[in-house]
Amino acid sequence: MQKTWTDVDVDFYWPCISIGNTLDAIRFAATNKTCLLLNSFPDVNSFDISGSLAGPEEEWASSVYDLYNQALMPIPGAVDSIRVTDDVMVVVTSNGGRYKIAFDKAYLFATNNVLGLEGCLEKTFLHNKVVDWFDAIRGGDNHYHLGPIPDETITQAGFYPSNRIDGRVYYDLFSVSRLSEEQLISHEHSDTAVRFKIQKMAEQLGKNLILKFWKRDIFKVYNVMCTAGMPSKISWMGGSIESHDD
Repeated sequence: MQKTWTDVDVDFYWPCISIGNTLDAIRFAATNKTCLLLNSFPDVNSFDISGSLAGPEEEWASSVYDLYNQALMPIPGAVDSIRVTDDVMVVVTSNGGRYKIAFDKAYLFATNNVLGLEGCLEKTFLHNKVVDWFDAIRGGDNHYHLGPIPDETITQAGFYPSNRIDGRVYYDLFSVSRLSEEQLISHEHSDTAVRFKIQKMAEQLGKNLILKFWKRDIFKVYNVMCTAGMPSKISWMGGSIESHDD
């Protein structure tokens, strides 16, 4: 006998729900016309670090906007927590709202802020992905390859087109580091140390580059394994690696 929901049981009934913050989750929701719950904001940088301003951030934002216009994002923005049971989830929003939602099928793309499935998904911390952003106070008129990076914890460093200065093409810089918890609080791997290393790299190329620190984004990177049977109405759609901004 099919179960029916009443207004007393739940606040909403959404037949199919996608839970996640990745482009894969958003694309899946758009293609399959499921509702989308953003369990956090994504690991999408302020600028696409491939060097293009029309990159993942723009696709993410425009796709979320399209879902909202199709009424497929009934709860706009990221939520604080989602507690999942077999066929009901309790969603707590950032403004203190609490909603009980019934569903027939849920597709889980990321575990950020998702509770109740700890026995099914095993998470192991790997490292901190640290993105440092710098304004080029001098030397940002052109971009060039910085050459070998003299620090094995810095996996990437380079220029990106900036919109910080109106009216002309200008470039600022970013770096991506892979740090342990101990390295994260070490002065040797601080934003100041990274800034000096990048300036030194430019100096060795004969460039006069002066940087000013803008911001540091930190993402916890985990290995995720589905170790036990998920509830029958929930499908794990995520990969083996995911990053959280917690």
